[in-house]
Amino acid sequence: MQRHENQPAQPRWVAAGLLALFAVHTQPVGSIPVPPSASPFRPPMQPALADQLNWVLTDRSKAAFLSPQPSVPFVSSETPAATATASPNTRRRDDDADIVVVRSATLLQEIYGFGGALTESSASVFEKLTPGAQARFLEAYYGDTGHRYTMARTHIGSCDFSLDYYAYQSQKDDFNMTTFNMTRDHQRLIPFIKRVQAAIAGRNATGAAATTAADPGLRIVSSPWSPPGWLKTCDQRFCLVDCGLRQEETDKPYRSAYALYISKYLDEMAANGIKPWAITPQNEPLVSHSH
Repeated sequence: MQRHENQPAQPRWVAAGLLALFAVHTQPVGSIPVPPSASPFRPPMQPALADQLNWVLTDRSKAAFLSPQPSVPFVSSETPAATATASPNTRRRDDDADIVVVRSATLLQEIYGFGGALTESSASVFEKLTPGAQARFLEAYYGDTGHRYTMARTHIGSCDFSLDYYAYQSQKDDFNMTTFNMTRDHQRLIPFIKRVQAAIAGRNATGAAATTAADPGLRIVSSPWSPPGWLKTCDQRFCLVDCGLRQEETDKPYRSAYALYISKYLDEMAANGIKPWAITPQNEPLVSHSH
């Protein structure tokens, strides 16, 4: 795959090539048929040479699971070889299809990390695994020989991957949130997140660098699927009509109460050693008419 510095952008094949090169199809650990002679995890990735790109392949039809593949040339746009033969009308040649050219001098969005969702349902499945299977799961997704995930998304209150609908507070007109309670999350979700945190901390402690401010370990993004029902115009946690958060009123500070609800969530998580890296005001805000 190649695109010279002076070629017009060809996003379709560039994006497709990158996806084909880097995408890894993942499944629950217990469902992957690993051949008896194969290790379920790849060995730690070794640093590539400056002009090479290391990559792995997962293809069930070939019984390949995170299998290291032959290195491919990695050419920076600042490398003379990448531009020496380029002309304004240079086109990609078939014999250059395995070359990746990167404009290293052009900075775009910063990637903070990769990860998955930590939900009540996934926590429920995790707690049913044997201790050995739990360890293999954590290593496969967060360990040094696995995907090395460093980000996660979780929910504030229930979501569509919870075991049931719930909120931390459902008492109408309790604007001071005196009945706020996160007991439900303490049953499964919070212990699950703490296990993930411990897996990443253990990896960092034995790896190249310990967790620092620049490398905070697990970055968690928390999102609410719905405010408590009484704070919404439909008066329901999940409703079949368009609704939204009630407007602030002098004697009924609905929006201030919701802000306090979120604040109490953050305090409770912090008290349990979990400090979300970011929050969003709503899951899928453009399609959340029923929340």
